[in-house]
Amino acid sequence: MRRNLIAAATTLVLLSGAAVAQSTTPTTTMPAAPNLSVAAVGPAVSADSLIGKTVYGRDNNKIGEIDDVILDSNGQAKQLVIGAGGFLGMGEKKVAIDYAVGVWDRAQDRMNLTGLIREDFKTMPDFKYDDAMKSINRNKKPAETTTVK
Repeated sequence: MRRNLIAAATTLVLLSGAAVAQSTTPTTTMPAAPNLSVAAVGPAVSADSLIGKTVYGRDNNKIGEIDDVILDSNGQAKQLVIGAGGFLGMGEKKVAIDYAVGVWDRAQDRMNLTGLIREDFKTMPDFKYDDAMKSINRNKKPAETTTVK
């Protein structure tokens, strides 16, 4: 008899715990809607693969190319460094823009900037690295050359 009483009590406890677990609602919150950014459009694009990609303004005119991606303290992309103007790297102006302004166009393999055109870059300040910045392309070593003997 005692054995049946213990089994019944155990079953009651287990069943009541399951009922309580089912009746509670999760307290998780939905994340805020993401900014329209490179990662938010289509499949995720790695920041490293953006280096050298062409950048177009909202008027669909070419602005330049992505030279670097500045990272925040968590290693997430924070800014795009875009080289505009110049010829073969000479006379090129480098400008940093907020990463969220860029929208990756997978179909055309390019970056489109929302709200910016080529003329806007002429008035923006030149980008300068500082020692505290982390970036993808700043400290890359040039490819080593091999000598054929």
